[in-house]
Amino acid sequence: MCLFQVIIQHQEVEQELAGKLERVESLQQSLTEKLSVAQHQLSSLQMEKHDVEKSASRLEKDKTALIKTLDKVGAITAV
Repeated sequence: MCLFQVIIQHQEVEQELAGKLERVESLQQSLTEKLSVAQHQLSSLQMEKHDVEKSASRLEKDKTALIKTLDKVGAITAV
């Protein structure tokens, strides 16, 4: 194998590796974008969960107050 053939082979391998690197970088960018979207969705869901928990807590307090009120009304009407 002469020096010219070695150089040509080296250039071909270099071009192949450059193409693979470009595909990997493209995949990395795509995955980074997907990660960003997923993180945004997670943040939104966490905020929604927090709001639902607050609402559930308020509803539980309202339920307790309503039961106490109904018990008082029942006690008053029983007299």
